[in-house]
Amino acid sequence: MSSRAETDLEVLKVVVSKIDESLDKMSKVSTDLATIIAVHDQRLGRLEDDHDDRTEDLKVLHKRITESFSDLYEKLHDMEDRLDLKYQKQQINAASQHDSIQKEIQRDIETLSTRMRSLENWRWWMMGLGVGFGIVIAKVIPLIV
Repeated sequence: MSSRAETDLEVLKVVVSKIDESLDKMSKVSTDLATIIAVHDQRLGRLEDDHDDRTEDLKVLHKRITESFSDLYEKLHDMEDRLDLKYQKQQINAASQHDSIQKEIQRDIETLSTRMRSLENWRWWMMGLGVGFGIVIAKVIPLIV
């Protein structure tokens, strides 16, 4: 063979050798990528599981909050009803106390009115008697003198 063919053969061997090395490196990179992808798939799977768990936890938390709010609302409503009832009872008690006080005051006014009338009658009687005695004395003194 000629030297040119030998040189070409040597260059071809070097090129084939470099291609083999490149294929080996690509094979290694492919294996490493497969490993990395597998690890990332596992992590992604765990993240999806964690996400599902968190979603379920959020649903449970939302349900508890909703139930607690409903219970609280119901208790507040019951308390409002009880307070309304107490307020109505207090109004009734206040009205009855007001009526009893008003009746008592009316009785006192009637008692004082009766007493005033009797005092006025007594005064008129005294004035009448005084006038009568005055007339009698005015008629009797000239006769005596």
